[in-house]
Amino acid sequence: MVEKTKYNIISIDRFKSTKNTPTQNDMEQKLRKASEMYEQQFLGEMLKSMRSTVSESELVPSSMGQKIYQNELDSEYVKAWVGRGGIGLSDLIYNQLHEKLFPQKMLKPLGPMPLDNTKNFKMMEMPATSENQKSFKIEVQNEKSANDKLGMQLQSPWDAKVLQIQNNEDSLSTALLEHANNVQSIYSFKGNASVKAGDQLIAGQKFANIHPSHAIYFGIRS
Repeated sequence: MVEKTKYNIISIDRFKSTKNTPTQNDMEQKLRKASEMYEQQFLGEMLKSMRSTVSESELVPSSMGQKIYQNELDSEYVKAWVGRGGIGLSDLIYNQLHEKLFPQKMLKPLGPMPLDNTKNFKMMEMPATSENQKSFKIEVQNEKSANDKLGMQLQSPWDAKVLQIQNNEDSLSTALLEHANNVQSIYSFKGNASVKAGDQLIAGQKFANIHPSHAIYFGIRS
C-alpha cells in the first residue's frame, strides 16, 4: 500500500509574507543610489543647458550622429563626476532623507546631573514657553554640596556637538548642545564650561563646573 504524502497548504498571501523583508542596510543602499541618480539628472540638465549656450559652426554643422555621440559622452562625464563625489547634492539628499526615514532612537539620558544620586538635587518642570521645548529648574538639595564652590558638574544627557558656549563670571553662563534627530539642550548656570564650540561630547561626559548654591535652568527642544 502506497502511503500518501501530506503537504501543508498555505495561501499565496502567507507565502508572500515569508519572503525576506529588506533590511535597513538594503534600504540605505537603495536610498544612496536614488540620491546619486537625482544628482546625475540634475548635473545632466545643467550640462545640457551649458551646451545650448555654445554656438555651432556654420561652416561645419553637427550631424545627428555627432549630436547623439555628444549626448552620450556628456552622460558618461556626468556619471564619472557623480562617482567622484559630484557637487555634494547626493550626500545632502541622502542625509536629509536618511534622518527622516531612519531616525536615531533617543537613549536613556545620562544627565544633565548624575542620575545615580538623585537625592542631592530636585528637578522641577517649568511652564512651557513653546510646543517644541520643555524647561526645567534644578536645585541642589545637599547642603554640603551647596556650600562647595564649583563642587558639581553638568554632563551631557546624550552624545552631542557643542554649538555655543558663553562663560560669564558675574552672571549666568550658557551652553547649547545639539543631539541626534535635531534635538537641542540648553543650559543656564552659575559656573564655567570646560568645553568650547565645535567640541564633540559623549553621553554622560562632563562639560561644565557649576556652583551648586545657584539653580540650574535646563531645556530640551526639537
